[in-house]
Amino acid sequence: MQWKVLLALVIVVGITGFLLFSKKGVEFKEKYLGKYLTTIGSYLRGITGKFTPTSVNRTLEFKITTSQESFKDVYFDFKEKPFEGTLKYDSVSIGGQSISIKDNDEIDFRVESMSGDVSINENGKMTVSGSSLSVELNDIIFVPRAGEEKVEFQLSGMPVSYSLSDVENYEMSFTGISGSLRLSDWSPLKLDEDDLNIVYFKGEISQEDDSVRISGMAEKVRLNGVDLSLKK
Repeated sequence: MQWKVLLALVIVVGITGFLLFSKKGVEFKEKYLGKYLTTIGSYLRGITGKFTPTSVNRTLEFKITTSQESFKDVYFDFKEKPFEGTLKYDSVSIGGQSISIKDNDEIDFRVESMSGDVSINENGKMTVSGSSLSVELNDIIFVPRAGEEKVEFQLSGMPVSYSLSDVENYEMSFTGISGSLRLSDWSPLKLDEDDLNIVYFKGEISQEDDSVRISGMAEKVRLNGVDLSLKK
């Protein structure tokens, strides 16, 4: 039995070495495995953000002012929270049915007791999807069908304005962010195409026109790989 285990280890090590160090192995990995490894990595990073430890030490208070262009590739989970804003919409779906709002490329929306997620992709497009007690679009209110407790919905488009309160996220990472950062009582720090990581964030996020504001508490704030901390 032991020789079988040893043989298996030798085979695994050999394959790993072939993929990592030989020219043909690298070509094989890039051609046939690259997209699958990237997908697996993205999946693992996504599920990591859904787990929060039982004890989080949020001691850093901070405020960030940045632009809509810098605030992208972020994701938030919601549970039983209100959310409202304005979108230059691309698509609207209520209860699985697509809805077209004529003569208006912007919609004001408000959802009550929403459970779902909000994401902003690398192009800055926002998608809001989930279920809610009600969905209000430009003063038209959609309520659950008979026998159902909530309305299923999805909204997608470029954000004009919105306000998110009591947001929690394991980590927010920004590459090339510009604007300003204020940490507790420090003087404001200028952000100019910097890399910024915020760990165990809880707070508020809002946008008005092109200005995005993020404020709240975090366990760590890392700027260009350097942990910013306060001396006790």
